[in-house]
Amino acid sequence: MKLKQGLAALTLAAGINCGGTEIQNHYYGPNGEEYEVNSGDCDEFKGKYLWANGDCIIGTVEPIGQGCEVRMVDPDRPQRLLEGFMQGNRFTILNASGFRKIDEGQYTLPIVYQFLKKGEFSREDFYQQDRNAEIDSFMCYFDQGDNELRAGVINGKLYSGSEAVFRLTNRPYPGERICAKTELNHADWYVNCHERGR
Repeated sequence: MKLKQGLAALTLAAGINCGGTEIQNHYYGPNGEEYEVNSGDCDEFKGKYLWANGDCIIGTVEPIGQGCEVRMVDPDRPQRLLEGFMQGNRFTILNASGFRKIDEGQYTLPIVYQFLKKGEFSREDFYQQDRNAEIDSFMCYFDQGDNELRAGVINGKLYSGSEAVFRLTNRPYPGERICAKTELNHADWYVNCHERGR
């Protein structure tokens, strides 16, 4: 199902919770469904930047906000966009464009990613059809990578492809070309581990 142009899938309205000063953020999905998120629900992610680091195709150029809103883009390819919100370690994507699997209907919105740190997942958590060599490669990324790496579990499934590797960092996403050059081609965690999955 192709996303409609001009779809106002991410609308933010802030109000004050009558119980105190906690901000309630309201997000609206592609079918008008409402999501309510407390401002404190994404403390680990606030003020940080999220990159799709394993394939370097998209990330945040602005820090994740106080309202837990997330807007991932690629400055090199403005047609790519993911918008949604964080709640805990879960990223709910409400609006997307420039991704074939979404545009062709293989994935339908909303899509939920859960981000796990090293030690929060094991070999047994991977999608059953993934090959052992791919799982070896993925586990190697987290054994050799730094503490910024996160495994992205999509709609409850952990796949062993490098596209499921994310980075939560203090640095803005630089765009695909620079990310691929500095992260993928020269980062030890990627160079040392990637060939294992082939």
